[in-house]
Amino acid sequence: MAAGSPGALIDHRRSLAGLPEELVQRLDSLPATPMEALALARDLCEALDGEQQLWLIGWWQHRLWRSGSPASSLKRLDTLRGQLLSFVQPRLAWEVALLDLTPSVS
Repeated sequence: MAAGSPGALIDHRRSLAGLPEELVQRLDSLPATPMEALALARDLCEALDGEQQLWLIGWWQHRLWRSGSPASSLKRLDTLRGQLLSFVQPRLAWEVALLDLTPSVS
């Protein structure tokens, strides 16, 4: 994500450190069940402001890309970013996106 820039690396490290550790751990993989997806959406919206949510989407896309996740997952997160920037209700946008990413629902 920092693309070789020390300043960007420091900014990204600060952003990551500002996130609740429990949420970061839950993003190690895609939600396995619809209930996990809905709970994660709720927790993300309660714990993070809009700017943090947008940064988190970029971080999560990078993480999924490095782990070899399908391009459709990355595209869905791009759509989510666009929705959040278009002032769609954040919790609803996260719920729908995470349900779309849940293997048992797709």
